[in-house]
Amino acid sequence: ENDGGAVILLGKGILLAFDTTLYKNSAGLRGGGLYGSSGCKIVLYKSSILENTATIGGGLSVKDSDSEVSMHGGTIAENKALGTGTDQGGGGVSCVASTCTFTNVTISENTAAIGSGCYQNRGTLTLRSSLVEKNECLRESDASGGVYCVGRSSLLTTCEVLDKSTVRNNGCSQWALSNGGIEEYEKYADSSKHSEINTLSECIQAGKWFGDTDVK
Repeated sequence: ENDGGAVILLGKGILLAFDTTLYKNSAGLRGGGLYGSSGCKIVLYKSSILENTATIGGGLSVKDSDSEVSMHGGTIAENKALGTGTDQGGGGVSCVASTCTFTNVTISENTAAIGSGCYQNRGTLTLRSSLVEKNECLRESDASGGVYCVGRSSLLTTCEVLDKSTVRNNGCSQWALSNGGIEEYEKYADSSKHSEINTLSECIQAGKWFGDTDVK
């Protein structure tokens, strides 16, 4: 199938899942484990998305305005996005023009050309008390093994890492954020809420860091 190797949710549908594992599924285009679009609502508790593959969003792919996904506890690991185009990212997560929130989630050992851990294009991506580590790029020249956020001039991206979240030990660069507005990054860089950030590589142009967030 083109979308949703294990689960596909379209329209105004609601998916509520507890202690669920999506394992070793594949999709031809989006969402190797799970795909949602067109205003869907997805809520996952203590679940795992493991070893899935797709062109975009190896583990999880959500797109279109009014679509939302929230994950509370669990792991997104060893998924792979196989696409090499500039909009074919998200080894673990692809969030496009949607609202995606991850709380107490580990996103690790995923692979993609862009945003191996998380890829966001417009919309809102929020990581709370979460860990993004050991994600790898398909090629050495690829962008961001950790988190990749890109905005558009008319549809700004919000990318927040909050409450003791950690982004570390990822391939390529930890972060690549573009077209979201450098002013916001500068505003929070000197804020008392902006905690220790050791290195930020390459093209950081937007983003907010609050609470004991650590980027290494």
